[in-house]
Amino acid sequence: MDRSQSSLLRNTLRVDAAFCALGGADLLLFTRPLADLLGGAQTGILTVLGAGLLAYAAYLFVASRRDPLSITEAWSFVAADFAWIAASAAVVVFGPLSTPGNWIVGAAAVAVLALAEAKIFGVRRIRRGATRLSLRHEAA
Repeated sequence: MDRSQSSLLRNTLRVDAAFCALGGADLLLFTRPLADLLGGAQTGILTVLGAGLLAYAAYLFVASRRDPLSITEAWSFVAADFAWIAASAAVVVFGPLSTPGNWIVGAAAVAVLALAEAKIFGVRRIRRGATRLSLRHEAA
């Protein structure tokens, strides 16, 4: 696979890793103030979420360095993004969050959606390049 074909997906995974690491670190370092801001959030849940985001960030970064990138793994990241978005929507609709908490969770879900879309475009770019490559080999 040509590195230029995989650059969008690779860079998106790295950006996602950076955002997850930043979010995870914030949740761990500022648990109490964030719980107060979100309104009704329990510090234990935020701590677990922060640690999970840090672990996921490490996994995304490692995956972004693989050569070639795994398309199956990329689709699993997209599925995880959509699960995050669905969970965020449920928390906003049914959760006990404050108005600022709902806005924060909603804004994070929109960012996750943008990253999911970029991953989908990255996978499509790789597949389109692979199709062109196979057509060139057949023509030769």
